[in-house]
Amino acid sequence: MIVLSGPLKTVDRVALSPDGAHVAAAGGTARRLAVWAVREPDQPRYLLPAAFDRRYWHFAFDPAGGLLLVGDSRGVTARDPADGAEVWRLPTRDPSECGVGGLDVSRDGRELLACLWDAGREWDWGPGFGRWELNGRDPPARRRGARARDDGVCQGVALLPGTTSFAWAEDHDIRTRAVGHRYVVDYQARVHVVSAAGRTTHTLTAGFESVHQLAASADGRCLAAQFPPAVLVWDVGDLARPPRELRPDRKARFTGVAFHPSGRYLATTSNDAAVKLYDTTSWQVAKTYTWDVGRMRSVAFSPDGSLAAAGTDTGKVVVWDVDG
Repeated sequence: MIVLSGPLKTVDRVALSPDGAHVAAAGGTARRLAVWAVREPDQPRYLLPAAFDRRYWHFAFDPAGGLLLVGDSRGVTARDPADGAEVWRLPTRDPSECGVGGLDVSRDGRELLACLWDAGREWDWGPGFGRWELNGRDPPARRRGARARDDGVCQGVALLPGTTSFAWAEDHDIRTRAVGHRYVVDYQARVHVVSAAGRTTHTLTAGFESVHQLAASADGRCLAAQFPPAVLVWDVGDLARPPRELRPDRKARFTGVAFHPSGRYLATTSNDAAVKLYDTTSWQVAKTYTWDVGRMRSVAFSPDGSLAAAGTDTGKVVVWDVDG
């Protein structure tokens, strides 16, 4: 087990490179993006600069090319994880109005899915979705795009392995009401499944106000959505069936979710010191990991499933051998 330290105050998202040599993490109000070489745990190798119009919230490593793909208000940028150098960029047209609402990379590293807000230009106002064919360190080739029928806030996307469809999570505004001298917007969380042709085939409702994260299992069986009070897991083969509901212990609230690449486990973090792995056959807790480093905020696996990383509310990241 290795503990990575640095200037982040909290780690709300974390990712591991395909070779397990680098960890990317972001969090806090500024949401700066830090990248560590795992063998140099005391300080990040570099920090991407924080700016008022950038929020490093969506990022992932390309399993095939090894590049770090980062979504912010400027678009999607591919960077060399060793030094942060920009390799290529898919820009938005107006950073003051646009941004990336989510991104995902296929397990074989061949496809990139991104939600791009591009008001009044390539798409009308609302989330638009682009799919690109990744070509290693060369700029990707655009495959297809689609625009959502809804104008809610995209909170994440997930490719559905074994299909040509993808899912996206939405905080949909259902009403605006006056509270004293201010207005409050009420939201309803929804998950949409979209076909390769761009048609919404299923809309899944959950009864919660906000969805924080989506994850699809590598075997294509399950789609998980993380809400603070619960994690809901749908059977991708039968989306009409009610989802399985996982609840945290006592008064805890879920903060992160990730499927093991084998599909055998679903990892969750809550606002406590534990990372729990649920067996996806019985949906019972199969393993629990705890460390005295703070409350857990996020979790991720390396593409081969041998390593895992968890971010904390103290800014530390724990990296460990899953089988150890």
